[in-house]
Amino acid sequence: MIMQRGVALITALLVTAVATIVAVSMLSRQHLDIRRSTNIFNADQAWLFTRGLEDWAVQLMRQDRNDNQIDHMGEDWATVLPPIVVEGGLVAGNIIDLMGRFNLNNLLNDDGEASQEDIEILKRLFDILDIDNRHVQAIVDWLDKDQEMTFPDGAEDNVYFNREVAYRSADTLMVSPSELLLVNGMSYEDYLALQPYLSALPARTPININTAAAPLIQAVVPGVELGDAEQLVREREDNPFNTIEDFRNHALIKVHMNNNNNGNNQSKDISVNSEYFLLSASAQFGRAEVHMASIIARTDNDVRVIQHGQGVY
Repeated sequence: MIMQRGVALITALLVTAVATIVAVSMLSRQHLDIRRSTNIFNADQAWLFTRGLEDWAVQLMRQDRNDNQIDHMGEDWATVLPPIVVEGGLVAGNIIDLMGRFNLNNLLNDDGEASQEDIEILKRLFDILDIDNRHVQAIVDWLDKDQEMTFPDGAEDNVYFNREVAYRSADTLMVSPSELLLVNGMSYEDYLALQPYLSALPARTPININTAAAPLIQAVVPGVELGDAEQLVREREDNPFNTIEDFRNHALIKVHMNNNNNGNNQSKDISVNSEYFLLSASAQFGRAEVHMASIIARTDNDVRVIQHGQGVY
């Protein structure tokens, strides 16, 4: 009898222990589910905030085109939007002129063949940034549709198949400058140095000399010294170029344009207005923080988002 009572007591204790473990496990799982649901809700709300900034940017760019036909760094769109407190979080963003950068897809002409003029511009930019310009051949091979490797520094599938993780060359236009990280010979350090000066747009584009950085101006106009390019950038803050001719006739530029046999061709490589812009937006809601990059395309008749996604451009 005493033994049976002892067994019953031990059984009761075991059942109680098991029930306690199950209850604690259920409560822990419920707590994790609640936390997960909260994080998802917060992330969704933060994402909606960035989409709101996207709508704001589209309206701003539409109004800017109605106001004038040139684009420069003194306009409202070029002002960085500081963090703004909203109910439950923060939003911030800025608009970047992507035509103030070199469009990597310009390396191919409209027929899909290598564009030697644009190749030379990019090579000069590499030289200015102290990056080996032989990588440009591999970039062209990454874009063109054939599998013929450019001699001597190009790279096609036969190079990428030998990687530890094999892959193929894109053989099509880039959708983001970050694709450079896949190109043979390109290091992460070189990419970081190049990234502020590059874009990857769906059509051939000239470079807006009202928004281009000094090293890119040097690349577009051979012979311009860095100090002169930086002075030009400072001057255009108050006096942006209204026409391409204004730029060509600038005292710091004119002599180099005239001395360059390719001067007339350079005029088609530059502009004073832009059609593609990047909205870099971020939002915080609760514990969630999201970043969005949106490409806005603008013509005289339409302003619309043609690409967006989480992360950076």
